[in-house]
Amino acid sequence: MGRLCLLVVLLVSLVRCTSEACRDEASSVEVVITGDFNAAVSVAIVVEYDEVTRTVPINFEGTSLPPQRIGLIPAPTPGTELRVTVDAFSRVDARGTRVAHGEMSSTLTPDGCNVAQVRLESLDVVVRDGGVVEAPRDGGVEEVRDGGDGDGDAGVRDAGMDPRDAGEEPPVLSCVTGITRDTTLLYDFDGLPMLEDLTQQTKVRWLANPDGVQPQSHESIPDCGTALDLGGYGVAMIAAADGLAIASLDFLLHMHEQGPDEMQGIVSRDATGQAEPGHFTLFRSCDDHLVLRVQDTVNSVYLCTDAPVPAESWAHVRIVVSPEPQLYVDGALQTQQTEQVGLYGASCTEPVSCGGTLQLDAFGNSLPLVVGASAHEVAAGSEAQFTRPFYGAIDHLNARSR
Repeated sequence: MGRLCLLVVLLVSLVRCTSEACRDEASSVEVVITGDFNAAVSVAIVVEYDEVTRTVPINFEGTSLPPQRIGLIPAPTPGTELRVTVDAFSRVDARGTRVAHGEMSSTLTPDGCNVAQVRLESLDVVVRDGGVVEAPRDGGVEEVRDGGDGDGDAGVRDAGMDPRDAGEEPPVLSCVTGITRDTTLLYDFDGLPMLEDLTQQTKVRWLANPDGVQPQSHESIPDCGTALDLGGYGVAMIAAADGLAIASLDFLLHMHEQGPDEMQGIVSRDATGQAEPGHFTLFRSCDDHLVLRVQDTVNSVYLCTDAPVPAESWAHVRIVVSPEPQLYVDGALQTQQTEQVGLYGASCTEPVSCGGTLQLDAFGNSLPLVVGASAHEVAAGSEAQFTRPFYGAIDHLNARSR
């Protein structure tokens, strides 16, 4: 792909809509986005006023985007400041890299609608299929990343190495915010206690234990808002009307020190007594290994982290179910250096063998996705209490169909 050429103009005023129909409507803002859209991109519009934040993700084709009318509910107070931020994300690479940004702010007219005009500024990245090339820094060599999606152009940085000096450096975590044509759900958990899929393709039910406990927040990594805290008191069950294609699943993971001395279910699309392909559950073992169980119609494989994942810290976890199961932590493919991990039984005394391969279709599993517990011991379609609750937090849960 060629370099994206997007310009920026930051406007500091709003234009009042003049149509009679608009004047009769509840307070709203019409966001007009301009720029050179000679690339496959998706857009996330964030509108902020008073204590309200609304995020509107949009996928589109072509070189222009029609004005987007966004209702301001509840109505703003007179004279409040309106802030509109627009980010464009590549739909060429699998990660959905942010490629352009624009913003504006001004005093809002509380009656009728307003127009916010935003043009986008290029962030000077060149998007390749499967990876992103960043501009060289301080005379260093060009750096290639793929965010841990396993493509052949991943580069040495995926293993935590800097090609400029071959020295070790800690992984830099970021919010998994890109919405691409392959995104099937995205939960950023910034509107808690409300749970909302930013793609608006799925619905979620909160199953509390005991009844009535609302979803709680946990502090996320810098600049990522809030995370969903899962202290064993509830699970989120996510389902789509026509089934949910999940070939890969990215999220930020924080494991609490407290919890029972047994395995815990983190995310699970599973059921007992079924030999359906594509069922999977990600477990936390008693010694803080992550173990991904995936099955086809005959076999199950267990993919294990090469070492325990530190508790009380954040990690980026990527699960790949289709076409071949894989497990990543902080961009590094887990190569099954650990042969066995204690997982089942009291105090995780019953081990599983790590490793193996399967070939799976992402569309073979029609079960809901359970976040915060395991569904592998629950009958399909049942809303009985899920088992093995997770003691930790999850943020920016992002699933894709490939």
